[in-house]
Amino acid sequence: MATKTATKKTSSKALVPWTEKFAKYAKAAKEQTAKVVAGGVGVKFGHGTITVGGAQIPGGKFNCIVLGVCAFNAWYRGKYDPNNIEIPDCYAFAAEMGDEDMAPRPEAEDRQSETCATCEKNELGTAENGRGKACGNNLRVALITAKDAEDGESTAAAELATAKFSPTNVKHWKAYVDMLADDEGLPPWAVITEISAHHDDKTQIRLEFKLVEKIEDDDVLTELEKRAEPEKMQKLLQVAFTKPIAQTAKGKTAIGKSAKFAGKKAAKR
Repeated sequence: MATKTATKKTSSKALVPWTEKFAKYAKAAKEQTAKVVAGGVGVKFGHGTITVGGAQIPGGKFNCIVLGVCAFNAWYRGKYDPNNIEIPDCYAFAAEMGDEDMAPRPEAEDRQSETCATCEKNELGTAENGRGKACGNNLRVALITAKDAEDGESTAAAELATAKFSPTNVKHWKAYVDMLADDEGLPPWAVITEISAHHDDKTQIRLEFKLVEKIEDDDVLTELEKRAEPEKMQKLLQVAFTKPIAQTAKGKTAIGKSAKFAGKKAAKR
């Protein structure tokens, strides 16, 4: 559970019309995943385990605040190995799922098509196993842990972490975002969310999202609104991968270093 200070009401005389703001942001959050079809760096999801910053979280679940997401298509020439994360050979970003203009980044080493919409690896049935796609339609996610959002000051300085929701879990995230918007009128950054990882015989890893608390502290909400500003968040999430100089014995690459640096840089703003 989150600390009590994360949700206490401020005594400030300045009343913030959060209900009106939330409605706008909740609608925007829904639109980001509106075109999701069935089908990280910093935070890693395993079979019933979650690792944050290299440390495994007891119980395979943790409380966080999701600040933003972007669509993230990724294709790997070799077989994907979750224990040895490498830069995708071809990848693309977009603010919303299903963006017809989504195209491989110029920095990608092996671009497979001019656009994702015309790429054969982005078609169902092209995966080596199953009926899925050779190119994974993921979400890249930015979040902070709930324990780092005790008050306005700590929220502004909280280190940003990034994660990836796989194609089979994107639909679970969409259902959760829709519930927040339709039932609570809230965007994801206005609540504390519990993310838990479970083993699934069919999809390997299944993520579950649960509303823990609604954040009510004005100072915390003010800082979260600043950090979750859509344009700023997309710039952070859509930063191109940097090619690792060398793979260390522990499997660490420049991806992790650049993501950690981005988080620290964002915290100073």
